[in-house]
Amino acid sequence: MRFGTILGALFFLIPFSFEVFGDPSRTVPQRDDDFFKISTQSDEIKIMSYNLLNLFDAQHDRGKDDYSFLPVGYPGKAEACEGASTPGFKEFCLKNNWTEEKLELRLRELRTVLGAQGDLPDLMAVQEIENEAVAARVARVLGYEKWLITDSPDERGIDVALFYRTEKLQFLEHDELTVSSSKKGDEFRTRDILRAHFSIKAQGSRGVLAVFVNHWPSQGNPTEKRFLAGKVLADAISEQRRSFGADSYFVVSVGDYNTPDREFPNPLNSILSGENGAPGLIDVYDVASKSNLRAQMKKMPPGSYWWYVENSWDRLDRIFVSRNLTEKGAPVSVVSDSYRTIAPSLLRDIFEYNDRSHFFFGSTISGIPWRFDFLNERKKGPKGFSDHYPVMVKLVFRQ
Repeated sequence: MRFGTILGALFFLIPFSFEVFGDPSRTVPQRDDDFFKISTQSDEIKIMSYNLLNLFDAQHDRGKDDYSFLPVGYPGKAEACEGASTPGFKEFCLKNNWTEEKLELRLRELRTVLGAQGDLPDLMAVQEIENEAVAARVARVLGYEKWLITDSPDERGIDVALFYRTEKLQFLEHDELTVSSSKKGDEFRTRDILRAHFSIKAQGSRGVLAVFVNHWPSQGNPTEKRFLAGKVLADAISEQRRSFGADSYFVVSVGDYNTPDREFPNPLNSILSGENGAPGLIDVYDVASKSNLRAQMKKMPPGSYWWYVENSWDRLDRIFVSRNLTEKGAPVSVVSDSYRTIAPSLLRDIFEYNDRSHFFFGSTISGIPWRFDFLNERKKGPKGFSDHYPVMVKLVFRQ
């Protein structure tokens, strides 16, 4: 989630008068919707990453500031909301009647999203999920038996998780990577990075498939904080490569990196994929953007996230892979034309700039992610999904 200004931060939470919902493309299936529905063969693994946008339960977690996502009347909610730092957030906190019924609705809508992309992913990484209890309910609704979730120091209590199927993958072990700085006067701690190791059952013990799930500090933080997260990730990959051997360690790093292309200096380019970057990771979007796939790329939005203040698209959600996953003859490799920013008609929304003071007044933007409307109290009908689109890719392995 990107935070450029206080107003921008509140946009994600409070419905403004100049928002317009009701894009007919949601209810009328579009010709390209089947493009986003990807099946997998017996020798393929599908990996998806999705920022769920504040998927909380309706119970208070001790020590966490999760009062905005509790029912109205919950003990302590009103007092906590009154202490909010901004009037807009205070209003949202007081009005958001986050109930068990709303959580159930969001879980059903998440199942709808998964249905729109085809077979259940073998690996599904998510961001902005509150706790183990919520993860268990997601797993039950979607049909996963296994999952991993971090326990980060995020003050609101949001974490990252990884759901996985066991038909093709053998879980080996996992760890949480701490992202923190103890520099005097600039102490900092943010969400942990989840690392999970698997072997591919068809290959026996030939190599390790490593999956890293990220949710880097938002744009409300200086670039240095995202550099810190990038360095932790890069160092962890380098350490594991030394342990397993570079040729036997296959890396997939996914998540919400909160890093737009225009950010300079750019931690993705400098640390992860630059020539001097220790991991030497490759963005699968770039692999898919080769000339012979240009027509395919035009069916997808230009980013996974739309920023209304500047009317700009950002690729905040990305899938990086190690170079050995792009080499011919490798035991496991990326299926380059399988990459998707998943944006079928049911996930799309429109936005009209009706604020006369805004530079883009009079413009209508279509195809943006349909984010969940938390304050919508109507009993029937969908309320939206997330402010991010999911991203997905397939790997193929030798039997």
